[in-house]
Amino acid sequence: MPPVDPPQDQPRLASAGTVEDSHRRCSFISELGLTRQEECYSGNQRLVGDEMASTPGLSIRGCRPADLDDVYRIEQTCYGSAHALQRIALTQYFDLCGPAFALAEISSEVVGFVVGGIAVDNDCRIGWLLDAAVLPSFQGRGVGQALCRHVLDRLVNFGIPTVRATVAPSNEHSLKLLRKLEFCVLDDIAEYFGPGQRRLLMEWRRGD
Repeated sequence: MPPVDPPQDQPRLASAGTVEDSHRRCSFISELGLTRQEECYSGNQRLVGDEMASTPGLSIRGCRPADLDDVYRIEQTCYGSAHALQRIALTQYFDLCGPAFALAEISSEVVGFVVGGIAVDNDCRIGWLLDAAVLPSFQGRGVGQALCRHVLDRLVNFGIPTVRATVAPSNEHSLKLLRKLEFCVLDDIAEYFGPGQRRLLMEWRRGD
């Protein structure tokens, strides 16, 4: 699967831990025009925000094996066959990141998902936002933000104070979401996924 972003109407949060280009120096644990440091950490608000209250019927829960067909359907709908993760990759995500693999439901319908993971580099444990998608008809209602806040909360509960994600500079939708979540630009890497695949490395830190 090519390591490229999906069409701009449905942004992908791709990180160094994605199936197509995992960090060779990191291993996942199933226990679970911008300048560098452009924005400062301001201390995060309560992770469970107001998004659920403003979206009637919205609930967030953990993913189960029986949900992976729904996840695959959302992946295909949002990203199309050229960019969507394959069903086997989603199963691998579930095996590796199950505790931080969450779904959004509205009136018992699965409308979105998010995947977070934990990477280890020597003694350093860092969380990653790996993938997120919300069905087009439910976008713009705070579902994606609620999903991401849920996973940040889960990672904090696992003792992970720092979470990262990568995003293409042109991907305005994902940049807007990450800024709302108080991610800051950590680095700008010209060929993160290879030639012509520039990415911003962004980082969130738990507020004191």
